Amino acid sequence: MCPWEPKLSAYWDGELPPDEQGQLKAHLQTCTDCQATLAAWQRLRQRFQQDSMPTGRVAIATTLERLRRDGAIRPPLFVGWLERLDAWFARPTVSFGAAMTVALALALLLANAPNLPATVAKQVKERAQQAMKQWTPLPFLRGRD
Repeated sequence: MCPWEPKLSAYWDGELPPDEQGQLKAHLQTCTDCQATLAAWQRLRQRFQQDSMPTGRVAIATTLERLRRDGAIRPPLFVGWLERLDAWFARPTVSFGAAMTVALALALLLANAPNLPATVAKQVKERAQQAMKQWTPLPFLRGRD
C-alpha cells in the first residue's frame, strides 16, 4: 500500500494544503497504484453524472422498470396491484363514475345529517326510559326519593 493513498481522497476533493498537494501531484507521476485509484474515482464520478436521478414521472417509471428487470429491486406484492388500479382510474369513464358515486354518497349523508342528532337523542331517551322502568332500587334505598 502506498503511503500517499490515505490522502488521495482529500486530494480528489481539493482539501489538501497547497504544499502537500504539490507533493502528491509529483507522486502521481510515478505511482501506478495511486493513478489507478484516481482513474477509478473519475470513472465512478462520470457514471454518477450519466445516471443522474430521474425527475419526470416517465423517467422515474422507466428507471424503476429497468431496476426491476435487472433484479436490482423487488417491489412489494401490492405495487403491481396499485399500478393496475392507477391505470384503471386513468380512464375518463371510470374516474367520472367514481367521482359521481362519491358525490352521491356524500349528498345522501349530508341530506340525513340534520335529522341524525334528533334521531340519536330520541333513541337515547327511549333507552334511558326503558332502563328506568327495569331498575329496582336497592333494599336500603326503598322509601327514599
